[in-house]
Amino acid sequence: DEVPVLDIYRGGFSNIDLDNSSHPVSATYAGDLNACVPTGFTNSLEWLDSTSRDFSLPQGKSLRDVMEELSFFMNRGDSSGVIDKDLLIGELDFIENYNLPLEVKFQSSFINDPYVNSTNGNTHARNFGYGNAPKPDWNFLKQQMQDREDVELNYHWFELDTNKTSGAVDTVWYGHCENVIGLEEYANGRKELTLKSDHDQTKPGGVELNYTGEVWKGKDGYLHFDNYGDTVIVTGIIADSPLPRAGRKTSAYLNEIYSNDGSVKKPGKVSAVIPEFVEVVVDTNISRLRNYRVGLYDQNGKEYDVKTLDQFTKGEVKDSMAVYYYNYPNGISNKGGVSLMYSGSPLPGQFISYGESFTADSGDATGLQSDSIGTASAGYSIALTGKGENYGDFSWNSQSSPTPGNFNNGQNIVTGMLSNNNVPLEYKLSQNYPNPFNPVTVIDYQLPSNGYVTLKVYDILGRMVKSLVKQNQPAGKYSVNFNAGRYASGVYFYQLRVHNSKGNDFISTKKMILLK
Repeated sequence: DEVPVLDIYRGGFSNIDLDNSSHPVSATYAGDLNACVPTGFTNSLEWLDSTSRDFSLPQGKSLRDVMEELSFFMNRGDSSGVIDKDLLIGELDFIENYNLPLEVKFQSSFINDPYVNSTNGNTHARNFGYGNAPKPDWNFLKQQMQDREDVELNYHWFELDTNKTSGAVDTVWYGHCENVIGLEEYANGRKELTLKSDHDQTKPGGVELNYTGEVWKGKDGYLHFDNYGDTVIVTGIIADSPLPRAGRKTSAYLNEIYSNDGSVKKPGKVSAVIPEFVEVVVDTNISRLRNYRVGLYDQNGKEYDVKTLDQFTKGEVKDSMAVYYYNYPNGISNKGGVSLMYSGSPLPGQFISYGESFTADSGDATGLQSDSIGTASAGYSIALTGKGENYGDFSWNSQSSPTPGNFNNGQNIVTGMLSNNNVPLEYKLSQNYPNPFNPVTVIDYQLPSNGYVTLKVYDILGRMVKSLVKQNQPAGKYSVNFNAGRYASGVYFYQLRVHNSKGNDFISTKKMILLK
């Protein structure tokens, strides 16, 4: 009868009703039996479509279409389940195929790599268990539920099975995937989950709240719960997070950072130290400040402090913008970084470092590499300054006499909230259009960070016929025209190569057809 201190429940969460009698194995589909993994992800997409303004299902696709297509992307064998790595690759390939604004985060007992990549390597799932014993963690699960991400839970158990021919008894492992729709935590430490899935995949009507009860951490370090008489082991947690769309009005941005070694005093005062602070600017219409989290990192990539924006103090207001600031009484690392996340997902261009770049290995930014903005001298902050309406038009410069809560000297936003439209989330080379073409076509591509870019066209024999781009370019979106008036009809290839200062090369090649 104890009242939980944390109670999350998602009413209205539906679920695909698997029915192998109506949807058996066919030439194009592996059947509804053991299709719990693609079903779990499809259920997640449906829930996100109904709750997030940043995400919509692919147009013209029914839930059944999505599930069967995911089954194909995950390379399911007939009437078979899917291992963790294949399910993640399948999810990423599906996301990439439809260019969905979605990030995948996971913890898995079977994967101890920092990332899982899509087949093409352009989309990534971040591992929030990397570097530790890869055992799914209650705190990760809880944080995703609090952030309103959708969560799928993979668990395993074993049973004694008798061979029908020899009579020998063997241990057989089984697995299942379910959607988490409820989570409770009590003051005495008790933890409970509510799960929903189709427990009978052979006929209609099997969808149910499959489990509501206690979850505990065993001596083996795994989360366990009792389900249908078996004690199961939680082996995987997958969270599907809508990415904040670049340029929307709720795209907050870091505005100023001030850190010193404690030796810089306020003018005219002997003992008063200038407070170290972080500033964030947001639109005044934002109502859910708690959705934004600011994390402080040391130069080794460790998150040592995290605050939600509702803990910040509101400062100067100008037009439709407000400055929020937080004074850190324990100081800020002299070399480190700051992340600004929306519900645990990165805002474009808002994971920055001062001093040098690093890769975060904890907190919301786990697995992300920072963009270095340089180092300020003693007594100076690093502030975003410039003029315009696009984030990319501004740069980080030193400011003397730091003043938390005020807009920066030399900062002039022309039309209200800065747009992040020119700071893409990832590298991408788009299909040319029109295709086939005669004789002119357009090639679009985007860069999430600065780099040396080449864009070249090759014939069917691999000979270069045209170099379209060969220069350093800042982060942004680009369009290039290719006039093939002097070339013969046929198949051509165009390849984008990007080399950036972090040593991460991006290469993508696509085919186009010249038809005269």
